[in-house]
Amino acid sequence: MRIFSILTALLVTGLLYLFVVERDLLRGLIGFSSTEEENLQLEEPAEDQEQDQLVIVEVRPVNVVATTFEQEMVDTSITLTGTTRAARYVDVKSETSGLVISEPFRKGENVSRGDILCELDPGTRLAVLEEAQAQLKSAEINAVTATRLADGGLGSEANKTSAQAALQATLATIERAEKEISRLT
Repeated sequence: MRIFSILTALLVTGLLYLFVVERDLLRGLIGFSSTEEENLQLEEPAEDQEQDQLVIVEVRPVNVVATTFEQEMVDTSITLTGTTRAARYVDVKSETSGLVISEPFRKGENVSRGDILCELDPGTRLAVLEEAQAQLKSAEINAVTATRLADGGLGSEANKTSAQAALQATLATIERAEKEISRLT
């Protein structure tokens, strides 16, 4: 495939050379002769004439292409219209469900890292957090009471362990509720 490109380039180069540099030879090959060339006769001074005489020689005219240039202002900017496509696409998924309460971004709008894409309605999540915080106070009181009773010999170790587990479960519920609320934005 590459050899054809090279051969084509060589052929075009040869033709350009013939048309530009060797155009007179090309005219002769084709069969056209210039009437100017037939009329052109160079006169050489005769041997017996003096060398100081002026010899008149007909000079054939040269073809010249002339263009006038005018100064003008040129715009340095180009306005192009077209369609662009993103270099990459990102799928956005929510870690939680809920009703979107913020105005969404429009298709094709720029988004930077850290931008809030949407806000979700907290629904009952705030109530769950407040309930867990109230249970925390009760669980702390129960854990302290069960520990004192067990240490004083009036309560069982099972009650003490159960109260401490309930306290840890309440703390975990609060942490989970706070994370759910933080995921709303």
